[in-house]
Amino acid sequence: MYVITGATGVLNGATVDHLLDRVPAKDIVVVTRDVAKAPAITSLMAEYNEVAAPIANVIVGATTAPLTRATISPTTSDSQLGRLIADAQVAHPSVAGAQIAFMNPGGIRSDLDAGPITHGEAFGVQPFSNVMMSRTFTGAEIDAILEQQFRVNSQGQPANVILQVSAGFTYEWSLSAALGSKVAASSIKLNGVTIDPAATYTVAMNNFLGFGGDSFPTMLAGDLVKFGEDDLIVLEAYLATHNPYDPATTGPSRIVIVP
Repeated sequence: MYVITGATGVLNGATVDHLLDRVPAKDIVVVTRDVAKAPAITSLMAEYNEVAAPIANVIVGATTAPLTRATISPTTSDSQLGRLIADAQVAHPSVAGAQIAFMNPGGIRSDLDAGPITHGEAFGVQPFSNVMMSRTFTGAEIDAILEQQFRVNSQGQPANVILQVSAGFTYEWSLSAALGSKVAASSIKLNGVTIDPAATYTVAMNNFLGFGGDSFPTMLAGDLVKFGEDDLIVLEAYLATHNPYDPATTGPSRIVIVP
């Protein structure tokens, strides 16, 4: 039996809507969000929320403005929350030596309001307990990873997965360019310097992404450097040293969309 929520997604490299073409109708159960809550489960969750409250309510930082997963402007692909997470990852000592961080957007699960940030709210943003890691890639491999962000579903519609990137890493991608040529190699820069296809760079990411998750096979081409800390611990450590966090200080767009 296949339980489908109604959202088109990717499963083992294939879009869900394409997979449905091969599944007998009798085996498909469509689940929506208008089903009444189960009283017993709701009560059980309330009990555990009460037990967890002293931990969940601990203040781990603050932000001067809301941090969301929405792109900063129509001509960019980076978000304020994605920037925060990527910056936290590249800065953490458990992956010391990393020059760049990539964060998969699907791993960012909720937004943050302005004001104090609790542990529970930070957990809501990164609830998977992924472990940080770092790999080395050539500039050419980084270019290949960026190209793998751009895909289409079985209906030929864009199904892009745009990685969030750390400060100092910038590039442009084209709306009109063909798949495989979306990113101009000359636009990929680290601290203002175009990356060298033959040079080696150290990149931090969580273990889900680092082992090819979200259909990024070139991630597996990089040489493993080290494993690091839990990604939630990494985020909270950064919030503690940037308290309050001010998204206005994070600079201009990192991922620019061109025609």
